[in-house]
Order: sequence, then C-alpha cells, then structure tokens
Amino acid sequence: MYGTDLKLSALWQHVCAVASPTLIYDILDKTVAILLILENRETEKQLAVLTTHLKARQGALLSSLRNEQGKDLLGFLDQHCSTYPVIICGDFNAEPSEPVYATMTEVSTGLDSAYAVLNGGKEPPYSTWKIRESGECCHNIDYVFYTPNFLRVEGGFDVPTENDLGPCRAPSFSYPSDHFSLICDFSMQPEQNASMFSGNECDALEGENSLSESF
Repeated sequence: MYGTDLKLSALWQHVCAVASPTLIYDILDKTVAILLILENRETEKQLAVLTTHLKARQGALLSSLRNEQGKDLLGFLDQHCSTYPVIICGDFNAEPSEPVYATMTEVSTGLDSAYAVLNGGKEPPYSTWKIRESGECCHNIDYVFYTPNFLRVEGGFDVPTENDLGPCRAPSFSYPSDHFSLICDFSMQPEQNASMFSGNECDALEGENSLSESF
C-alpha cells in the first residue's frame, strides 16, 4: 500500500478531487489514480497533485503494462490540468531502467524527478528493502515527479541507510512500511501562469469511470 501525505499551510484550500481507473491498451484496470486540485487563497494560483500505484511483479509483459499505465496518467493530466503546476508521486513498481520512467520524464512531458534533481541526476539506490523467501529485495521503485517550469524542489528526506535498517530490513518497529518515506519541499517558481478551474469545469471532471468530490 502506498500513501501520500500533503503538508500544506493554511493558505491552500481544496478545489476538487478526482479518482479514475487507469487504462491499459484502452481496457480499464483496477489501478486508480487520484488527482487533487489545490488553490492558494491569496494568489488564486492552483496546484495539481496526483498519486497512484502501478502494477507489481517483474517481467517484460508487466513492464510494458506499467508503461501503458504511465501513458494513461499523462493523458489524464493533459486532459484535466495541462497548464497547472503538477506533483506526481507513487509506487510505480518500476526501476529507473524501465520504459515507464523514461515515459514520465521525457522532455515533452515537462516533468522531472525531484530526487534525481536533488542527487545530481541519479535516483536513490533504493526506496524499498525487504527480505522475501527468494532473498533480499532492494531497489528503487517509488518516485516524486514534478514540473520544474512551475515548481522548485528545495530539499528532500534521505532514505535510511543499511545500518539504520538493521539485518531484518523492513518492515520493522523503526520502519513499519517496506517502502520508505519520500519527502520533498517545493516552492512556486516566481513566474507561473497556470489557469484555474471554474466551478463548472470542476464538475465536468465527473465521468462514467471517475469519482469526483468538490470541497
């Protein structure tokens, strides 16, 4: 299970939220993307935050399916908030060498990885480290993507070291999840020309395969 926790000042308010199944080759999948639109009470600038959890397991077929899910996420964002500052975070179940990572970070998307930016272009060596029957499983499959044209990543929380984890790895009493917290601080870039949803546009996000709630 992957959770996303936003720490916002009182200046930000919810505008609307949307939950939508992802598509794989135009077929609905049980994987869900959740999109939240926030608005600054003073400047009326808006921010889109999306979280998801892509298909698990290894293999060429699953890697291809995750890439299709990534393409669907980008299409979903382009449809609903193409001119907004965007933060995308979640368990992609894919290492940086997989196609979905390249899909999310190619130049045309306007997205970059916050942790890669903070670490000189490289992702952390792992975001999960656990022990399975087949042996230790240590790799990076969780990401925070953002739009650098709108946002600046100011800092991030380091993943625990091997000594921090101890021989039992995770989960443990110290680290109750087998995925580690990815925490980033963002600030708005000085120039930001994002458009805003009107009330009607927010209602229009409701569809046959989505669930929308206004705040």
